[in-house]
Amino acid sequence: MTKRKKIIIILIIALAVLGIIFLVLARKTAEEKGLEPKVETEKKVEEGREEISPEAETFLKPEQKKEEISLANKARTFIERAGSFSSRSQDQNLREIKEIMSQNLFNNLQEMISQELEKNKDSFYGKTTKVISLKMAEKSDTRVHFQSDVQIEETKGEVKDVFYRKTELTFLKQGTEWKAVEMAVY
Repeated sequence: MTKRKKIIIILIIALAVLGIIFLVLARKTAEEKGLEPKVETEKKVEEGREEISPEAETFLKPEQKKEEISLANKARTFIERAGSFSSRSQDQNLREIKEIMSQNLFNNLQEMISQELEKNKDSFYGKTTKVISLKMAEKSDTRVHFQSDVQIEETKGEVKDVFYRKTELTFLKQGTEWKAVEMAVY
């Protein structure tokens, strides 16, 4: 074989390999976009990265997907902020999320924080809450209920303690906005 034929054969093989790579990437991109949008109703968080639970996937319209993601983010933020306070910041986190909860829930949470801080007023006291997993347990046009597992780091003076709890949070649609109306930690 001449040198020229070898170069032509190598070019043809290289083009074939590039074509195969292009087809694989195009197919992968099409699969990622999917024919029908999916939204997970259950998320698990592992080192700050959310994972989709395959058995919890449902098919939704794009606007429903956006709303569910928005509600899940709102629930995660709400749980973490409402459950994080200290003798230095008092109820600042709670006041910052006041607009997304009912007045009754705000009063109840504020009272709970005041009682905790009063019991532990002799030295620094604080709680930091982090959502580990979040599941949309129920959703209707006017009500959404979340269940989550949380990690709570409690600091009393120089002593830190970490423990885990379950939380439940309910949002009701009031007009065009979703407001937190119930929260339980157990």
